[in-house]
Amino acid sequence: MMNVKYGAIPNDYFVNYMKYLTNRVYKILPMSEENSITIIDYMNDLCEELLGNMELIDVLKSDGMFISLMGNIQYLIKDIF
Repeated sequence: MMNVKYGAIPNDYFVNYMKYLTNRVYKILPMSEENSITIIDYMNDLCEELLGNMELIDVLKSDGMFISLMGNIQYLIKDIF
């Protein structure tokens, strides 16, 4: 079980979310190649979701890779797109 703000969720729910999150991050690549006009909004929404989940899921608050992901997406928003 994974501790969250409102109790606990099964580990497989967390694993499924991580797979979903991976797909959301990989979606940035084709959006960039297509010069999508919605890429900034998409990435901002993704950052908001990540921040929300960091508050919800205790283990993410101290996960360096998760925090690095947020920083990298923020860099792309600010300095690349």
